[in-house]
Amino acid sequence: MSVLSFVSELRSFSFSISALVIWLAFSPYTSAVSAASLGRRAGNETDQFHWVATWTSMPQLVEPHNLPPEPFTSSSVFEDATLRQTLHMSIGTDKIRLQISNTFGGSELPITAASIALPTGGQAGVGNIDTEKLMGLTFNGSPSVTIPVGEVVYTDPIDFKIKPQSMITVSLFFDAGQSGTSVTGHPGSRTTSWMQQGNYLNESSITEASVAHWYFLSAVEAWAPQTTSALVILGDSITDGRGSDDNANNRYRCLLIAPF
Repeated sequence: MSVLSFVSELRSFSFSISALVIWLAFSPYTSAVSAASLGRRAGNETDQFHWVATWTSMPQLVEPHNLPPEPFTSSSVFEDATLRQTLHMSIGTDKIRLQISNTFGGSELPITAASIALPTGGQAGVGNIDTEKLMGLTFNGSPSVTIPVGEVVYTDPIDFKIKPQSMITVSLFFDAGQSGTSVTGHPGSRTTSWMQQGNYLNESSITEASVAHWYFLSAVEAWAPQTTSALVILGDSITDGRGSDDNANNRYRCLLIAPF
């Protein structure tokens, strides 16, 4: 069955899919991609907007061998360091918000500052950004936030235009870092993340060290019409991207939305 035929079948069973999403969203190795018009609503609701995931990463406790390399891991993680990560969006939008997770952290997660930009050349896994598109992120109006153990926070919504199936770059600066070595992340990112000692939040390039893991970021949500829904895919490590190429966005779930 072709991808288009498969998606057509999904649309014809949109009611059943909606029921499954509620159940599957809490399962390991679940990833969400957004697909427009999985179900249409009548009346004035078509003119309304809501938050829908355009990128997600299932958080987990990061294993010791997947922690950042020294000196970014010692008695704390990312002390006086900047972390830069690229993410592949599904749908486009003019407004987004980010979810940052401390679900599995062993201590509070203090984020000193955060920013969003577009990666150089629109590429995945690069440490360079287009500084003309750089914007600071805030949390309830503040540039910093401390996330309690077991919690998530959202950034304030920001007017930041993204195209469908494009890349964004999110940079986080940690002054004190997260105490201990129990941190939240997603080791199977198949995408290179970059880190640098010191505050390089607004710098055009980060080059000191890199790993193919994501840390702390768990969702990007788009402000989208009510006719836009999230499709959740349940599977094992193949669904998570095993067997795909780093920085190529060729996981099968990425290819599923390619026709759109």
